[in-house]
Amino acid sequence: MYVDESGDTGVSKGSSKYFILSALVLHELRWYDFLDSCIEFRRKMKEATSFKLREEIHAQVMVNGRSSQFHGIERNQRLMILRNTIDWIASQDSLGVLTVIVEKDQFTDPKTIFERGWSTLLQRFENTMKAHNFPDPTNADERGMVIADNTSGEDLRNLQRKMRRYNPIPSKYGSYSRNIPVKLIIEDPVFRDSRHSYFVQMVDVIAYFTSQYLKPNKIVKKQGAAKYFERLDPVLVKKASPADPFGRVWIKK
Repeated sequence: MYVDESGDTGVSKGSSKYFILSALVLHELRWYDFLDSCIEFRRKMKEATSFKLREEIHAQVMVNGRSSQFHGIERNQRLMILRNTIDWIASQDSLGVLTVIVEKDQFTDPKTIFERGWSTLLQRFENTMKAHNFPDPTNADERGMVIADNTSGEDLRNLQRKMRRYNPIPSKYGSYSRNIPVKLIIEDPVFRDSRHSYFVQMVDVIAYFTSQYLKPNKIVKKQGAAKYFERLDPVLVKKASPADPFGRVWIKK
């Protein structure tokens, strides 16, 4: 599971309205297929736009940056690159996308926002593996790893270690909770610099347009890109949250 954040966990004036975690999930048996397909996509994009294979796809910078930062590639063409990236992700039938959204106005503590968001994502990852609800292929007994963009590494590592031993799950039938430790997520989270991972770059694009779908900025509105998130519909894991039309998990206090 490759993960990127959008927004922040702050509660002061000027902080984001939402803290969003987007995850791109692929089976280890499809990892090389996905990589080869991704490289081929990048090659075709280079031929069409001169956007080099070594250039980082970073959605926020590509939307807000000047053409001089991208060797003369204008903003409308950069938006086309991002749209094509989303369409390519949506065309990969071996991928699944999970989304967790924390509505921050219900909280007063940044640590709580961080832990609620990440613990929910980890639990959904665990539950979806257990239920075999990610795209094929599947093993009889699944395991998963978390690979994230550089983030609050120590906090996330400590949280995941705690969930291996103590993970209270509220009962559907009363006010009590049961301790159900996370067992299918192996190792500590692995952190990757997005410059060196096509996959982390892909989930960066997902996270950005997940956020923009909720609260688009002026440029995204003007360029008609506010609904790019909807183009991901074929790969959204809707069973993660059946109450939401896109399978997004909403966290309110």
